[in-house]
Amino acid sequence: AGIGQCHKASSSSPSSASRFPQYGTKDYAELCPWVGSAADSAPAKDCSILLRPDPVRNNEGVSWWATEAAYGVIMSQLTGCRLLLDYMPDVKIGDVLKQPRGRANPDGTATWATSSDYNCTASRRCYLVDRPNCRDEERIAEMRDEMSELGEGIGRELVRIPQYRFGYFSQISVMTKWKLYHEDYQHLAEAMPNFDLQTGHSCALTSLFELNEERADLYQPDLFSNILPTLRDESNLVITLYYRSNYADSRARAEKEGKDFVEETKNLQKAVGRVIECVLGREEEFLSKRKPDGETGQRTKIYNDERTSDFQNIVWMVVSDSVTVKEWLADEFSGNNTNARIAKDQQRYPGRVIPRYVLTTTARGIHTRAKRKTSTADFAEAMIDWWLIGQSDVVVSSGSMSFGETAALRTQRPTYLFQNNQCSRYNLMLPPKDNSTLKEEKENAEKPRIWIPQ
Repeated sequence: AGIGQCHKASSSSPSSASRFPQYGTKDYAELCPWVGSAADSAPAKDCSILLRPDPVRNNEGVSWWATEAAYGVIMSQLTGCRLLLDYMPDVKIGDVLKQPRGRANPDGTATWATSSDYNCTASRRCYLVDRPNCRDEERIAEMRDEMSELGEGIGRELVRIPQYRFGYFSQISVMTKWKLYHEDYQHLAEAMPNFDLQTGHSCALTSLFELNEERADLYQPDLFSNILPTLRDESNLVITLYYRSNYADSRARAEKEGKDFVEETKNLQKAVGRVIECVLGREEEFLSKRKPDGETGQRTKIYNDERTSDFQNIVWMVVSDSVTVKEWLADEFSGNNTNARIAKDQQRYPGRVIPRYVLTTTARGIHTRAKRKTSTADFAEAMIDWWLIGQSDVVVSSGSMSFGETAALRTQRPTYLFQNNQCSRYNLMLPPKDNSTLKEEKENAEKPRIWIPQ
């Protein structure tokens, strides 16, 4: 599939060796052997877990919901209860997402979807998860007690489950309290010996979701005819540029206050310019004879997340809540010969013209937080943007909020963040804790999350 060519592509098209394996494949089964009844419509026990945001208390959006869905898969696997998903009244999540075919869904008819008016109660042997889950032992004990009301023995297997939303971190990250350590999940390792903390989030979401090829393009018309084929084309090196401006949050606040909102564009190009520097740095590494700094990449015996194969074009998948940013980047950076930036004696592809193309979506940048009246279109645009971030070879994020991070983590993408005048790679897993780590956790526990730009 070349740039701009239009043909129908399945949402389950094969991906390259550097991409995370798809559900139902041999590689996925080998990498994620713990995923079984979690995504199955016929659970081990007569009970269910419903993930549904609280419309009053929950101020989160798609990123939180997707991460909690991964949490729900692990919780379902532990307890043997079927997982059900909902978003908000009037939001048809099935227009965008569906359960993939595979060993738990061989004929494609199984679904985790439920109606927004479904009453999840203990009498129906249903446990409702409607807010961000606490990770402390006291809350886990409360959840066991609450689930025991569904029936004898239900919930007793529950142990601490990783919350991956802020799991990616850079060397200068202050979000210490969200970092993941193996020793914090020893009970989970004992309950599910095949569970891998490194790939748990990706395995869970891959088993749960794929794009609905019959409906999703209602909200992004060229999704299957152009965007996905381009991102999956082996001849394209795909770099996602994710930039979160203040637009989505500011517009949501204005809506709440009954005010009109106009995007502030002053200094916008300067702010996004720092992210562009990081993207251009990744380009240069792939175009030059120097090896990408992927020596620290996350490798398994199944796949290597650093792309090593040749390419003919460079594609930027630009995702942003700012339409202005998307339009500017598409106009400014499309069509350039990227190889011309590399000294001739350092070119990996000497003398070759390697054009750059910029892809964007038509998303309006609307926040999907539960407290506002989110529509199916709002949800669909945000979810498609979130999904596309993970369909790349490399992700560069502005570091604002968690949207870009959880999207990249869905497919274990190499992810870079520009902050403090440097472009550093995110990591997920940490070495064992020591005294200095514990001291750092205590000092940073209440520090605010870094926001870029200010």
